[in-house]
Amino acid sequence: MLKNIFRKVRSSVIRGKALLSGEISRIFSKNQTKDEVLENLYEVLIRCDVGTQVAERLISQVKVNKDLDEVECKKTIKSVIKEILENSEGSLSFEGHNKTVILLCGINGNGKTTSICKLVHLISALGKNIVIAAADTFRIAAQEQLSTLTSGYKVHFEGAKKEYEDPGSVVYRASQVLLEKEYDVLIIDTAGRLHTSSDLMQQLKKITGIVDKVLPDAIKHNIICLDANNGQNVLNQVRDFKGYIQIDGAIVTKVDGYAKGGIIVNIVDIYSDFKIYYLGNGEGESDIIPFRSHQYIDYLLSD
Repeated sequence: MLKNIFRKVRSSVIRGKALLSGEISRIFSKNQTKDEVLENLYEVLIRCDVGTQVAERLISQVKVNKDLDEVECKKTIKSVIKEILENSEGSLSFEGHNKTVILLCGINGNGKTTSICKLVHLISALGKNIVIAAADTFRIAAQEQLSTLTSGYKVHFEGAKKEYEDPGSVVYRASQVLLEKEYDVLIIDTAGRLHTSSDLMQQLKKITGIVDKVLPDAIKHNIICLDANNGQNVLNQVRDFKGYIQIDGAIVTKVDGYAKGGIIVNIVDIYSDFKIYYLGNGEGESDIIPFRSHQYIDYLLSD
């Protein structure tokens, strides 16, 4: 199964590679001056979502090559991206007897519910006992959807006791279950929200405060789900959510439909302490893999 997962992710990122690596090859297949090569290369990098800051940095490094050719160009780009992503790999901690809390947040449609199901699949395979807090009491049928999708696993499901119950109450009860019973991991689903929804953003801040109070010694991961296909807009999402709570990193979803490939480089370059935990690569429960920077770079710029 793991082999199939990697094959599927590889085929997805190969599409990204075809756009970046293939476009670079096309630039060098034409008889152009060095200035024309650099100008066209900059345009390709922007189209691939690496952002202006990274694109300018890459161009400045490529420019110093006296004999500019395709091989040296790709080698230089790969080296710079490797440096940017050096400390970008996130990992979930399940150390000793410590409890672990994973909170997922993000805007509507970014794949939070699907990502929770994938995390349940992964964490259950490690033999960990899981509590799910269905704290999205804002969206109609959200609780039922999450309950149905995780019904095949042995989890404690804590949902709303009444319609539109305060999400903080759901999280409090789930936190107490984690604290007092034989459970290892709490996964919190939160309502999709925009930064303009000030009430919902304050609600998110309240939820993290409850977790800190009830579970002060727990290992905590606040993870934002980002749709790769949203391109540069994901930068605004990270900025807006970080304005309310600590965001440790992301699960980048829908990678299977994303051909540009460069948005992860852009995010990590701007937010140097930001981690990429997983790549979501489809709708299936096993369509998720840990982010590994060297694999990502190879897929992006392999020859």
